[in-house]
Amino acid sequence: PSLLCVEPASLCTSPKMTAIESFDSIYLDLSRESGKCRFAETGFGWKPSNGGDTFTLDQTNIGGAQWSRAAKGYEIRILQRNSGIIQLDGFQQEDYDRLSKVFKNWYSTVLENKEHALR
Repeated sequence: PSLLCVEPASLCTSPKMTAIESFDSIYLDLSRESGKCRFAETGFGWKPSNGGDTFTLDQTNIGGAQWSRAAKGYEIRILQRNSGIIQLDGFQQEDYDRLSKVFKNWYSTVLENKEHALR
């Protein structure tokens, strides 16, 4: 199994982890508090700002991803291979290019840009 570390790089022990894309003030699955979200080649992790349990997802379980407007800016919906969807809300519009490259280069999937229908 691959190691995913959301601590500072100096504490990570996996030699594979050379690059990390990090985002602050991100909400996981409509959580009440924001946290730090970090993407690496091995997957991603989210840790609440005030401490608490870290959520991680291995890159082998990332089946797809969608980008769209959301309550707190923009969100990514990650479709898991073993069913289920993970929502990460609180991104800025300018984060799209960085995230699109993360999903393409590290997870071999396209970050679909989903526009919500207007009624």
